[in-house]
Amino acid sequence: MFQLLQADFRRLAALRGREGLAFALQTVLFDNGFQAVFGYQVASVLKRPALPLLPAIVWRWTIFCTGVDVNPRARFGRGLVISHGVGLVVGADVTVGENCLLHHQVTLGAPTVGRISENPRLGHDVTVGAGAVVLGGIEVGDRAVIGAAALVIGDVPAGALALAPAARLRDAPPETERDRDVRDGAGTTGRGNSPTPPTPPTPATPATPATPPTPKQERGPG
Repeated sequence: MFQLLQADFRRLAALRGREGLAFALQTVLFDNGFQAVFGYQVASVLKRPALPLLPAIVWRWTIFCTGVDVNPRARFGRGLVISHGVGLVVGADVTVGENCLLHHQVTLGAPTVGRISENPRLGHDVTVGAGAVVLGGIEVGDRAVIGAAALVIGDVPAGALALAPAARLRDAPPETERDRDVRDGAGTTGRGNSPTPPTPPTPATPATPATPPTPKQERGPG
């Protein structure tokens, strides 16, 4: 386990271009990606039939502390680097080769609950961009790059790029009078740019009905 962690740390230091004791302390204390790798390694070591609860406890604690969900049954090669890591999910039986880089919000796993055993296999030196989703029993070749927000459900050849459609540029809608008022500060409350809510009208007071006159009593003959 410690040899794998040393390889992971050396790979991280090479990518960041830093080294030394200060960087090592900063990584161990504050880098949630490296902390997630450490938690995964500990849970994997504890994965024994006689200790069924300990791996799950370490796994859940790692999720709570780092925001990274890596199943202890996944298999990683040396030199794994998780960048930022929050929201990253790696399912059981996923295989990742050596010197791979995974960014935040990445999902590697099965396509559906009914096909839970079908998990992707990544080769060596693979980079997976932020928000990418790789599903099913597919093969991702060595040195392949999966772009941010890409959905990959088929094999990726070695050295290939799997990119999501780029954002389309459109003209902004014409500015309205209300937009100009909000931008210029008119009609705002002073807290942010929230428009001042309109004052509800005061309900009219109902008129008091007039009291009918009391009829005069006529005096009979006395």
